[in-house]
This record gives sequence, structure tokens and C-alpha cells, in this order.
Amino acid sequence: MQTEARRLMAERSELRAALGHAPSVPPPSKPNDATLKTYTVAKEREANPQAYARWSAEDDAMLEKLYGEGMPKKALAAHFGRRRSAIDSRIRKLEL
Repeated sequence: MQTEARRLMAERSELRAALGHAPSVPPPSKPNDATLKTYTVAKEREANPQAYARWSAEDDAMLEKLYGEGMPKKALAAHFGRRRSAIDSRIRKLEL
């Protein structure tokens, strides 16, 4: 019985190949971007109220002033309500 089943499966595969049909195996599903995120803006803003908000010209001027006066980056992050990495990135962007 098993030999007969194998023969029939082989015949079916040959027929599919001859007709140009691909095997009917569904493609693997890809996770979307939403399922890959480990954070949300709302959650980030609980700790840092200005997280992901645009920098205003006033904020840039204040950052330049305070950073120039030697205020530590940790204090700058608290002052602006942003993560320290956001402060570092803005300092690089403004070339301070």
C-alpha cells in the first residue's frame, strides 16, 4: 500500500512539473513592522514627554546656549524631556 501511495505521489509531482504548476505550499508569512516594534511613542513619552517630537528653533538655541555653558548631557536630557541619545544626536546635527 505504501509503495502505491509513493508511486501516485511521484506521478502527481511529474504531472505538476510537466504542466508548470508550482507545488501548492503557501509562502511563509512575514511579520509586519507593527509586530516587530518593542516600543510605542506613547510609552516612550511616559518617561520622556518630548520623545520623538520635532525640535523647534527655540529648543535648538537653548540647547546651544546650555551646552556651550557646560551643562551635562544628563541634565540637558531632563531639561528638554528627551533621552540622552536624542541630545547626543541633536548636538551632532547642530555641530556643537
